[in-house]
Parts: sequence; structure tokens; C-alpha cells
Amino acid sequence: MMRTFVAATLAASLAGCTASGQKVTTTEIHNRQRVDVDVQVHRVKAARAPTVILLHGCGGPVYPHFQAWIDALNAWGYNAVVLDSLRARRVSQVCDHPSTVVSKEQRSVDAYDAASWVMRQEWATDKVALIGFSHGAAAVLYAVASKDVERNFGKQVISAAVAYYPDCENRFNWDRPVIPVQFHTAGNDSWNPEGPCASLARNWNVLDQYFRYENATHGFDLVGFNRQSIPDNSGRRHWLIYDAAATDLSRQRTKAFLDMHLR
Repeated sequence: MMRTFVAATLAASLAGCTASGQKVTTTEIHNRQRVDVDVQVHRVKAARAPTVILLHGCGGPVYPHFQAWIDALNAWGYNAVVLDSLRARRVSQVCDHPSTVVSKEQRSVDAYDAASWVMRQEWATDKVALIGFSHGAAAVLYAVASKDVERNFGKQVISAAVAYYPDCENRFNWDRPVIPVQFHTAGNDSWNPEGPCASLARNWNVLDQYFRYENATHGFDLVGFNRQSIPDNSGRRHWLIYDAAATDLSRQRTKAFLDMHLR
């Protein structure tokens, strides 16, 4: 099943003249070595346009829902860049691996380096946003929290960020966001329960951009996941069920948020 998803996604992402594979150089946190991570660029027809970088979940950018997001972003007038933080590090997934294999903090560094690279391209403007899913959404929180921005990046190059069903670690409650952020959480999420995210949004004073989908599960926007269980790094399995209504509503809210900060 996973190989089918991979093949379908690669075929879709390579279709059309506006898609291209590129490399972005980033730095490993633990040893300061340089590594070239893969990005897939999906451009709109405009000569220059704002760009949204997609940060995959623990399984990498292998699910059909990435093409749905690419199509939506392009239709909204945004370039879409799919950032793969796993392949260059010879890791296929981190769902049932310790998070230290490719950490969420490391992925925020990847995102910042990708954003800086995007801004130097002739098809981009200086407006770049992130949308992260699960493991990638936790990377979004590292990318917007003040202490991490100050420690890892030196300057702010991201205009807005969206976190879908993230792991809202307690450490963030003693920090604050320096970049506008929007949350999308699921009421039936057993993997990353939404309670800590509600508390974080309250502490960060962003409850107006905190959205909870009552009956949705973790990964509710994963097209093709009609009912699947995935193990985490403790071996516990979690249901992922696609929810079309929650997906459509969350995308409407995401578009409004992006339009507010990227236009």
C-alpha cells in the first residue's frame, strides 16, 4: 500500500511543466555538517508569486493528499514547494522511530533554509509561508517560537505558518510566537491530542486562529486514508480517517489566513 502511495505521488508531482526537482543546502544541528535536502517546486503561471512550503508528516511526502494541497495552493495563486527532510538523511519514515532520528527542531532549520532559498529564486516574492502536518506541524511550532528563531535562524524570513494536528510540546507554553500561526486540530486525535494545543493557543493569544474539528481524527486531510491505523514510536496504533468536510473547511480557513499575510 505504501509503495502505491509513493508511486502515485511521485507521478503526480512530476506531471506538468511547472514542477521541478531541486536541492536546498541546510545544516545539521548536532554536528553542523551541510546536507542537501530535496524539494519539489510547483510554480503558478505568474512570473513571481508568494510561496508556501509543505512540511510532511512522519511518513514523508508520500501520500496523495500532497497533490491535493499542491493543486489547491496553485489555484489560490501560490507556488507550492514540497520539502523532504528524510530522503537525504537516508530515512524513509520516523513514525515508529525515535524523534531524534530527524528531529522536529532540525526540520524547522530545513524549513528556514528552504524559505531563504525560495526568496532568492526568480519565480518567488519575499513572502513565504509554511504548512506542516503532524511531525511537520511540530516543526512549524519550532519555526515560529521566539527562542528557536533567535537561536537557530538569526532573522525572520517566514511570513506565516499553519500547523495541522501538531504535537504541542509543553516547552512552547513558556515562549511566544514571532510569526503569525494558525492551528487545525482534531477532536478524536489519539496521536496528538488537541488539548495541549488549545492551551498553547490560549497562552500564545492566538485563539482566533485555533480551529478544532470535533469528530475528526489525526490526519483528517489525508486523501486515500479511508480507515488506516499507523504505529507510533511506542508501538501504539492510531486511526487515520479522511474527513472531507473537515478538510474543506480547514482549507477555506487556511486560504483566508495565507491571503491575509502573503498578499
